[in-house]
Amino acid sequence: MKDIYIYDVRIKNCRGHYDMEMDFPTDNFTVIQGKNGAGKSTIPKSISMALFGDDGAPPGDKILITDMLNRKKKKDLEIKVFFRIVDSIDGTVDEYRVELYYAHSKMNGQLILFKNDIPISEKTKAATYKKIEGLLYP
Repeated sequence: MKDIYIYDVRIKNCRGHYDMEMDFPTDNFTVIQGKNGAGKSTIPKSISMALFGDDGAPPGDKILITDMLNRKKKKDLEIKVFFRIVDSIDGTVDEYRVELYYAHSKMNGQLILFKNDIPISEKTKAATYKKIEGLLYP
């Protein structure tokens, strides 16, 4: 059995956020609250977009990566999701990071998967998303 912990999310130029980092302590419960339109739903949508390539909404309600761009800046979208997988049998801990870039001046269109700070992306985005899915749903 493996335990999966998302512990850090960093987003830049994503919807209403210009530069935001949010830690999720693995030993506590996290609540996200705020006024309507403050960007609460952007956080889980960003996580889903980075890990699976879509926002996790039902088919008729899905938004595209283009919809994730900050409306004022309209470029340099970055989503970084940090997670840890702990094997509860042998105690092995592996650190993973997914970086997604869109309309970015330096890294446009890239999806990069790291394991223990070593890039392990596949040749295509689709194959990398499949690899991430295999990690999260073995």
